[in-house]
Amino acid sequence: MYRSMLSVHILPAFGDKPVADISTQDIQQFLNDRKELSRKTLLSLKNLLGEIFKDAVEDGLADTDPTKSRRIVIPSTKVKIREA
Repeated sequence: MYRSMLSVHILPAFGDKPVADISTQDIQQFLNDRKELSRKTLLSLKNLLGEIFKDAVEDGLADTDPTKSRRIVIPSTKVKIREA
């Protein structure tokens, strides 16, 4: 599942950008661009990005983790209709 998230979503969006140059606004725009996905999928993408940034900070490749901002919202518009 993580490989799929990386190859389908994360690398196309951020592959050419240095990890230190990715901002909270970039993360929010990334999520906004995928608002048709389920809330669970968007949370999984954000969590995977968080793990990537955690390692980048630990390795000295980035100063901060932009996924930790309280300003980031999960913009899912997908509605699940429950059958009665």
